[in-house]
Amino acid sequence: MGYIEEDESITKVVIPKFVIHNGKKYKVTSLGKECFMDCSTLTSIEIPESVTSLGEQCFRDCSALTSIKIPTSVKSLEWGCFWGCSALTSIELPKSLTRLGMACFIDCSALTSIDLPESLTNLNWFCFLGCSALTSIKIPASITSIGKRCFKGCSALEAIMVDTNNPKYDSREDCNAIIETESNTMIAGCKNTRIPTSVTSLESFCFYQQHLTSIEIPTSVTSLEYACFGDCSTLTSIEIPKTVTNLGKQCFIGCI
Repeated sequence: MGYIEEDESITKVVIPKFVIHNGKKYKVTSLGKECFMDCSTLTSIEIPESVTSLGEQCFRDCSALTSIKIPTSVKSLEWGCFWGCSALTSIELPKSLTRLGMACFIDCSALTSIDLPESLTNLNWFCFLGCSALTSIKIPASITSIGKRCFKGCSALEAIMVDTNNPKYDSREDCNAIIETESNTMIAGCKNTRIPTSVTSLESFCFYQQHLTSIEIPTSVTSLEYACFGDCSTLTSIEIPKTVTNLGKQCFIGCI
């Protein structure tokens, strides 16, 4: 199903399982690139089980869309699929889903929680960037790749947990963070994070826009990467141990 021109009169859409074109019957198997982009009055949509893919920027800036149920037939959400869906409070991801495209949920600023199915294997770059109402996230055992800046700007995060059976990442010692197990690098933290003494590095944007007031950095840490405490505007004190030999650019930018 292809592009639908921006239409401020569209509020509800029911997508059929089949369409007729020039007398021939076709099965609807995907929603194409920018299919409903900028349909700013769209509040609800029904997607049939025949659909297996939601295309690039399919629902971008559908700013009135509050919830959506994705059928169990869908295997992938492509690049920027729900970018700017600022009223989206809930979304049900099917167990068939294997891929979330880059920037899939950028600036979904009303999204408070999301359950990631065990079928997912990766979270792409910028996937949840700017989801400023997201309070908790659980990384299933199936996830083996988390793109950079995936949770940048998720300023309401209070709880982060990685499934104990995940082979690539962990939340050791109930630290409320995501750690890359092999490298001992913390890649995402929140205001309730404790940094374990086994962590050696804080990745770029690790605590970006988190509501920290203070945090203890253990002597195991040797590197604070680019903007890792960027825009932590409530941070009042921090002690950097002598073991830290690298302070990334803009490490404390915006810590007013």
